[in-house]
Amino acid sequence: MPKNKETLIFNNGLAECQEALEYKSSGACEKAIELLEKIITKIGKEGNSLEKIHIMGIIQKNLGIIYMERDDIRKALYYFKRALLNFETVLEKAPTTTGIYKEQVSIFNKMATLYHILQEEDKAFKCRDKAMIYYKKFKLLRSI
Repeated sequence: MPKNKETLIFNNGLAECQEALEYKSSGACEKAIELLEKIITKIGKEGNSLEKIHIMGIIQKNLGIIYMERDDIRKALYYFKRALLNFETVLEKAPTTTGIYKEQVSIFNKMATLYHILQEEDKAFKCRDKAMIYYKKFKLLRSI
């Protein structure tokens, strides 16, 4: 896929994600979820570029946050895990993308909170440990 089309997919995905978050901010969470899931379906058909994988991770992270705020812990964890997989794929191919490390830290901290609520303390501690690992990688990259 040509680079300019990949960039267009990423930028359009970000714009649509922003629109969904505006729905969320105004209290229309169902509309936000519907739009984010529609974006995933649409972008899912667009090949496997890094830009696509990155935007999918961002969308999945935002779905996780919405479900977390709605106390739907299982769905939140599902989307957070999907986002982490996508962000890991981006890091494998572009390991100096510092923004991804910050995303990983944020997601692992949110997951730790959710596991704590579920009283799954072992998983909560593992998520906190992973958050710290990504935070250290982020700090190391920023100091180089």
